[in-house]
Amino acid sequence: MSCMQIVRYARRKPLWTGVGDSLYVAIAVLRHFREHRAAGVRLVFKSSRGQAQRFVSIRRAVSALAVAVALIAFSSWSGSGALRPAATAARSAPGHVRVVGFSTAGVSSAASTGSLVTVRPTVTRLRGGGVETTYQLPDGQTMTTTTPSAGFNPLTASAAQLRQYGFPSRPANPSALRGWTTAMAAYRSDVPPVGPLRVATSVRPSESYATYYTNWAGYSAGNINGTANTYVAVKADLTIPSTTSCSNSNGLGFWIGLGGTNGADNLVQQGVECGNTALGSGSAYRAFTEFANTAAPVVFCGYASWTFAVGHVIYQNMSFEASPKKAFFYIEDESTGVAHSCSSSPPGGGWSFRGNTADWVGEAPSEVAANFGSIGFTNTYAEVGSTSSWVTMGSQSTTEWISGLDSSVYCISPQGIGSGKTTFTDKWHESDCL
Repeated sequence: MSCMQIVRYARRKPLWTGVGDSLYVAIAVLRHFREHRAAGVRLVFKSSRGQAQRFVSIRRAVSALAVAVALIAFSSWSGSGALRPAATAARSAPGHVRVVGFSTAGVSSAASTGSLVTVRPTVTRLRGGGVETTYQLPDGQTMTTTTPSAGFNPLTASAAQLRQYGFPSRPANPSALRGWTTAMAAYRSDVPPVGPLRVATSVRPSESYATYYTNWAGYSAGNINGTANTYVAVKADLTIPSTTSCSNSNGLGFWIGLGGTNGADNLVQQGVECGNTALGSGSAYRAFTEFANTAAPVVFCGYASWTFAVGHVIYQNMSFEASPKKAFFYIEDESTGVAHSCSSSPPGGGWSFRGNTADWVGEAPSEVAANFGSIGFTNTYAEVGSTSSWVTMGSQSTTEWISGLDSSVYCISPQGIGSGKTTFTDKWHESDCL
């Protein structure tokens, strides 16, 4: 689903440069509409002190002149000078950029409807007692789950064994190793996925957690406008929140991902969600994977009945390898020791990997968020591809995303990065975030 990115503006030039700056912003608005075809947008201008100055509502992008006139009028009204996105300068240097946005209701999409098909797996018994389960999905993905035999211990397994059975590799970084050790020590044996899998044949915006960051609440590390594959892996822990009446109309997703901020078809992600009827009935949290925006969310590694109880700690680890061009997904419920993993090739249709950012996000794709109170992300790390080293989220240049800024229904806002640079909390508000 498409909608306009809203950025904090800062006063940068004298009043007489307002016309030029207004035209600059108008061109940017029209370029965004051309690329994303949004049905409407609201820009929120803020002073350098962060106080809201004025709203300019634009129902349709009918002409550049109309936008320019509105912005010129705002510059004159403010009496303090022209406005230019402060984020423009921040993108090229380490620092922190704050971005707020909301999803636009009524956005048309050729993929707004879709049907569910049943995919049956191919099961292969492996030497040593393991089982390989492969699903050929209708969008071109090949999803493979390799389940080890009973008694497998990831703490004592070799690097080759960890890779064979889809476990995260053992990190060298002491801080990252502590989180890995905690998760692996909690692991218990489990059974392979059983039976067929229901899969959506097209992306349905109200159920997709692939909304190109304008509906995100959380943080991205890295250059949001970059093209370099800086990051190749991302991980975090989160605790399942108590959520009131989660359904298809107010569903939620909490996920980690790579890319997705520069182009619409390059985000790979995994996480937990509630309310997505394509993944399962009821309001329980379930795990999913997704290649956005090309493919619809998929039940995590084929485990359609896997749900998470309130208060359970969930360990997530995801990576992407350019060769053999596969994503590797791993989620463990540390409270029960149940863990599942799989690898998947990307779908057809133009998806390409772009690891310019590592992402930790809460999202309400249906544009209304069920009340979850708050949720904490901890142990937020990303792996830098050039050095194969794990770095903390807060040690990187970060962008903060706020969802539902101008909505009177809800807002989800991150509460700042913790002092250790590996934690933050997303908070739900029954109001806008101004």
